[in-house]
Amino acid sequence: MAARSKAATPSEARTPKTLLSLVCECFLGLCLVAAILLIAFDSSVKIETVHKISAVSFVDPDERPAPAAPGTRAESLCLPVASVDAHWWILHTRQMLLDGGWRVRATELDNAPAGREVHWSSFLMWVLAAGAHLASVFTHRPPADNVALAALFVGPLLMGVFLVSLVCLAWRAAGRAVALVAGCAFLTSPYVYRTFHAGEADHHGIVLAFCMATALALLGALERSSVPAAAPARNPRKPARVSNAWFRLSGSLGAAALWVSAATAIPVLAGCGIGAVVSAAGSRKWGVPGFAPKGWLAWGVAGGITSLAFYLLEYFPGHARWRLEVNHPFYALSWACGGFLIYRTTRMIGGGRFFEKGWGDRWLVAFVFTLCLLPAGLIALFPLDVFWVGDRFLLALHKEYISEFQNIFQMLKGVKGFPIWLFDYMWTAFATVGAIFLWIRRPASLASTAWIFAPAAVMQALAFSQVRWGNASAGLWVVAGCAVLVAARRSSARAGAAFLVAATVCAWVSLALALAPRLLTSVVRHEECLRPPLKEEVGNGLLLRDIAHRLIRSGLKGPPVVLTGPNSSTLLSYFGNIRTLGTLYWENNPGLHRAARIFASKDEAEAKERILAEGVTHIVIPSWENFGNAYARLYSLVDPGVDPDLGAPFFKSISEDRITPKWLRPFAYPIPGDSGIDGSSVRIFAVLPQQTDFESHFFQGLYFFEIGQFDKAAGQMREALAIRPAHPTAQAYLREAESRAAASPPAPDKSKPDTAP
Repeated sequence: MAARSKAATPSEARTPKTLLSLVCECFLGLCLVAAILLIAFDSSVKIETVHKISAVSFVDPDERPAPAAPGTRAESLCLPVASVDAHWWILHTRQMLLDGGWRVRATELDNAPAGREVHWSSFLMWVLAAGAHLASVFTHRPPADNVALAALFVGPLLMGVFLVSLVCLAWRAAGRAVALVAGCAFLTSPYVYRTFHAGEADHHGIVLAFCMATALALLGALERSSVPAAAPARNPRKPARVSNAWFRLSGSLGAAALWVSAATAIPVLAGCGIGAVVSAAGSRKWGVPGFAPKGWLAWGVAGGITSLAFYLLEYFPGHARWRLEVNHPFYALSWACGGFLIYRTTRMIGGGRFFEKGWGDRWLVAFVFTLCLLPAGLIALFPLDVFWVGDRFLLALHKEYISEFQNIFQMLKGVKGFPIWLFDYMWTAFATVGAIFLWIRRPASLASTAWIFAPAAVMQALAFSQVRWGNASAGLWVVAGCAVLVAARRSSARAGAAFLVAATVCAWVSLALALAPRLLTSVVRHEECLRPPLKEEVGNGLLLRDIAHRLIRSGLKGPPVVLTGPNSSTLLSYFGNIRTLGTLYWENNPGLHRAARIFASKDEAEAKERILAEGVTHIVIPSWENFGNAYARLYSLVDPGVDPDLGAPFFKSISEDRITPKWLRPFAYPIPGDSGIDGSSVRIFAVLPQQTDFESHFFQGLYFFEIGQFDKAAGQMREALAIRPAHPTAQAYLREAESRAAASPPAPDKSKPDTAP
């Protein structure tokens, strides 16, 4: 029996191993190595800077910290400013480890004291938990204490894992040259790399990689589907089986993307369906092989079954909810039905029939079509029940106050160096210009591979409206570039070689003019952020860390419930396990409404009633995030009784020291002189409804004394002594305040806070 030789992929069989292609592959490999070294250097600088910033303290090191209140935890590691979501990934993972479970479906730290549901994918939590266990081997601390440390490394490590996986997948799908191009484009695209920054553990890079893998697997299916019928003489059915295997792989990878982020995956999958129809039409018009129609049925069924499996893994048995913001069985059903409709449509375009004989099939198709649109119908009919993202308050909040929800034109207003910014889109330009060139010269070569431009165009259109989609669109343009390279090879060996040279040039240009400048700028910025005075964003985080640690060590019997701005809420929860009301997540829609309703109070009586009803124990108002006016204006969208122009009058008055009600106790927090934010302030109040008149005047006097307003301090101490004339401490403060007021000394030293809340 003759030995069976290893079969080459169709593209490899048609592409000669020329010296030029080998040279290009060598240069692509060198580009990969250079990009890896640059990214490793940038990651090491970021991690080192985090540790240096975390070592800065505004507290006297000789002070012995008081024990933290039960249910709180002091965290000292200051993550990068941009990593707001990473703080909550750490909090959820830590909760999972402390509870001894393997999923997190609720948290008490948000929407306090009731808490809220958590619908974040567990994939990243499992990765962080594994990293925390590994770190425990070296730090000899419990895994829960190492989650923040693991978050510093998880981004670059995941990028390395996905890089190897995507290169291997592209190699199997379309050959070595395409794999090297895919790897270089993956690493040198700034929009891709920014989802894997060190210290910014998040799910965006994960879903981007799964979306790219979904499209690459479809490219592999296309390569197997387009084998001429005469090629497999021994087993005519083998190419169909191999093609269907690639379709099923694509569906499974798409289901993983749906599990990690339904908001990102659904437009990509819908774009793939549109692309299937485009590919079928192009293949028929120019008479070239395209996708096997039955493959789309396998794609939809595999995707639906796998996404259902991921749903059960995430929620079974006791946490099933009607939440269509995330992966859900209705999406699995819709996907399977969509695969059936794509199969029928592409079969019809290829010359077959859309309907089988008989009216029964027509009713079947109508039923399948209805099920396909079921999730969209539920969202349209019952948005407040199944899709909180559609809430008017939440939509306005996202659109106006969260940068990633801004459109690209708003973001570009503040961008300097516009020509440099254009190099970020090098791979988009390669795919687009290459496709136009092929379309002009030989459209038949592009006919079947044009499908990839549909999901890429869908995501790019979304990226123009909201920049948060820019990462996923960049990943799909990488795959589009690979598809154009495959189309060029199909056109002719000469065209394939020319496009490979162009891709090699693009890789080096993107490395030198897009990735490298941003990494070097990032390194310089991180090196400079610790030079005195500290950068404002660094000082803000350190101050909130100090406030969080002081709050949990102020003698409370349990975790405080703090009313503050959205970002400050996240940082206080991260640094102290403190409960808050309003963070910017759709699951916390009730908490955001509660916080906004408090800030929209028109007077003291209404504010007191709402604050006590919500169980708030402390109010923290940083001047750099005084979100009261914004909250009040947004709440007017859902409560017609709120004047949008009124703002938050009560909170403005207490933050400016115009009034301090009897039921609030202010705490002095002078901004340290080396914090870099001397022009800012932080107002801190404890909610004490049982506070006496004497205590109110005494502690207000103490507050004014500590911030250097001695005339006001003396006045408050006189009011206190009118109630309790023999109080020795009040008498001592009164004498000292009068003495200092008469001497009019310079402003007191603000190098460290004088009072612990």
